[in-house]
Amino acid sequence: MTIVDNPDPVLLQAITLKHALRLYAKTGLLPNRQTSATKLLQIATRVTGKSYKRGQHAKAAEDIEKILKAGTDPINHSQQLSEEHH
Repeated sequence: MTIVDNPDPVLLQAITLKHALRLYAKTGLLPNRQTSATKLLQIATRVTGKSYKRGQHAKAAEDIEKILKAGTDPINHSQQLSEEHH
């Protein structure tokens, strides 16, 4: 088990979002009362730069996993994508 003394809050948010999306995709359970399925996808859109339709929670989790494995900054990733396409 790895322990991180001072975790990056953006990275921690991306990891938490990935797990919340997977939880909802597999079981239909939401991580808390304040979160809706739509809100999870809206946050995933901000992180990945891709828009998701209803029911694409597993796809959003996969996309966030790819960003995390690539080691890029999750929040700035969508900005980097838009700059690459221009």
